[in-house]
Amino acid sequence: MKPALRRQRGAFSIMYAFLLPIILGFAGLALDLGVMYNRQTQLQTASDRIVLAAAQQLNGTAAGITAAATRAQTAAQNIKVGGQVLPWNVAALSFSDSPDTAEGAWLSAAAAQAAPADIRYARVDTRQLAADVGQVQPVFFNALRSTGAAVLAAASVAGKTKLGITPFAICAMDSAAVAQRINPAGAPVSERVEYGFRYGVGYNLLKLNPALGATDGEMFLVNPLDAPGQPNVPGNTDDSVVAPFICNGELAYPRLSGGQLNLRRIASFALWQELNSRFANYASPSCSAAAAPPDTNIMAYTAPVWQANPPAAVTAQQSSGAGQPLRTIADLPPPLAATAPGNYGTLWAYGPAHTYPGNGSVPKAQMNTLYPGSPATTAAAYPGLPPYLNSGAAYKTQPPIKGRASRRILNIPLLACPVPAGATVQANVLAVGRFLLTAQATAAVLPGEFAGTVDPNALAQTAELFR
Repeated sequence: MKPALRRQRGAFSIMYAFLLPIILGFAGLALDLGVMYNRQTQLQTASDRIVLAAAQQLNGTAAGITAAATRAQTAAQNIKVGGQVLPWNVAALSFSDSPDTAEGAWLSAAAAQAAPADIRYARVDTRQLAADVGQVQPVFFNALRSTGAAVLAAASVAGKTKLGITPFAICAMDSAAVAQRINPAGAPVSERVEYGFRYGVGYNLLKLNPALGATDGEMFLVNPLDAPGQPNVPGNTDDSVVAPFICNGELAYPRLSGGQLNLRRIASFALWQELNSRFANYASPSCSAAAAPPDTNIMAYTAPVWQANPPAAVTAQQSSGAGQPLRTIADLPPPLAATAPGNYGTLWAYGPAHTYPGNGSVPKAQMNTLYPGSPATTAAAYPGLPPYLNSGAAYKTQPPIKGRASRRILNIPLLACPVPAGATVQANVLAVGRFLLTAQATAAVLPGEFAGTVDPNALAQTAELFR
């Protein structure tokens, strides 16, 4: 071998001997970093899953806080970190009314239960779990320099940011949350009325007004972006802004509390086509089947088979006059004058009238007592399960594409009226009314059958991660 070649090989050997520890060090460091990255990913995934499970239960009640804590523990028991089931500690879960609450100001479950009404957000911090959950021993890195175990942690915040409330509001027809209506007959029927609405009666929601002598409906678009307590930005109640929220049936904020509802008074309702997405009618370009799927039952109850006489219209006939509110003939004070049964419109599509004070179902044999007709108003063919919820061919039509149950239920704010004059206004919400969209809406008729009121806290949508 030539001397020059032997000298080159010797130089390479020296360089290799010099670089080998560095190469091994970098390789070991990469392995250690990989282990730590894997543990950090496991912790973050665990934190996200637990906080989403907890936040989904929050509904503004102490029971919701309890359910959130229970779901968090259940979720933790199904998660492994570092090859072991995650040891859960309730101290790792905290609550707040804002996702931006400072770290030390989040509430424990016990503190949140004391004032749960505005609690909408949950936080999970794995630093509150057992110390070894986040510990990783970097083998190669410690061989170069003793540093002890690396302690890793993750934190997540989740909450509900949307309400399943349609951004269309009407006046409550009465300020009383619950009232008794005595329907006289040989055997009088005591009926439950909520905020002036009778269960099972179909209303044209565009033609209601509790003002005496009113001839025009009082109705509003709800600002879907500016929550109560925030300034009412006029542009956020434009039809173009509200339209997709009408399609989806939601408001982009987590609660109705905190102030008056931001509104725009309207003389006519231009967004009726958006409501009809519930019937798989996508004439409105603002609606898509992905974001606004149809209902699982798209049958229109324009000629209900359970009523003995076909209704003249899908909603009850309007009634107004000097010193009288704009309402339906079904809402006139009892005793009602007998009328053609069809004038009461479609009755009991979602369910029958409710008794007072028991809040049960009025038997179908008593229909003519509630709605006197000539001939008698009857529902001899009324099924055991209410029509909208009934799978029978006479009561249900499947949509042409995948649907979502209860999409035809419109949750609509009932306002304390009169509302101050003007276009851009604010008003107090007395309750959220539930109305079944009995048939497709038009520019003149929004047919909604009253189905009671619902706690708005129960209408918070699916929880989402914030960080």
